[in-house]
Amino acid sequence: MNRLIKAELYRFRHTGNLFWYVIFGTIILASIPFINNLDMLGKNLAIILGQEVDTEGTVGNTVTADVSIMMFIMLMPPIIAVISGQLYNKGKLGYYENMTGNRPSRIILSKVFTDGLIFAVLCMFAMLGFYFYIASVNGTGTLDNPVGKLVLEMILITHVSVCSVMIMMTVRRPGVAGVLCYMRFLIFDSVVIPFLMMIAGKLGLEKLALHLGYLSMMNKMQLGLHAAVDRTLVLYTVFGFIAEFILWYVLIYRGLKKKHFD
Repeated sequence: MNRLIKAELYRFRHTGNLFWYVIFGTIILASIPFINNLDMLGKNLAIILGQEVDTEGTVGNTVTADVSIMMFIMLMPPIIAVISGQLYNKGKLGYYENMTGNRPSRIILSKVFTDGLIFAVLCMFAMLGFYFYIASVNGTGTLDNPVGKLVLEMILITHVSVCSVMIMMTVRRPGVAGVLCYMRFLIFDSVVIPFLMMIAGKLGLEKLALHLGYLSMMNKMQLGLHAAVDRTLVLYTVFGFIAEFILWYVLIYRGLKKKHFD
């Protein structure tokens, strides 16, 4: 396992300019909240998130966080899949570990523990850096359960990053994986879920519509920042990650076991 992780780290370091593009993109995403809130840098986190009004009547612009979430969901999954999948551009070469007798489970987890976690850390910096800075410097104000919100957002960002890598490992073609990630994390969230919620609402199934909303990654990230951390949100966040991880794991495992490398 250690040997496989070292191999993955070597590959990740040798993705050429792509890795530096990711670093550059991470810095851009992290800077957007700072640029949009230059006049709010002295306010606490609750004011920044629009959940508290200061003595001057100032309230934060919640659109900034929502735009950052939209850009993250729209851009990062395809980018992660394409960069993580560079090894597989030459077909069977990417699976020499399987050919040399390594267990599929170790191959999968070595990729998850390298590419998945590296991208997760970079995305956390991009998405949460501004809010962590504000909380550290100015405090959280009256914000309810800030630690819980932070943990939820970290789980959701890890979910997106890890599953983007696993989608790539499932199809083994970076371009196709990028398209699938776009469909999974943007089209599914922005088109399929709202459509199903509308149908459920028209049928008078309000509770079903509510629970369908929790399937949307974008919706959960927005709720994690702006709404109270309740049991429903926590359960959908944690078990949603586990369920999707298992789904992609099984699909990758079957492909490795049957040696479907083409």
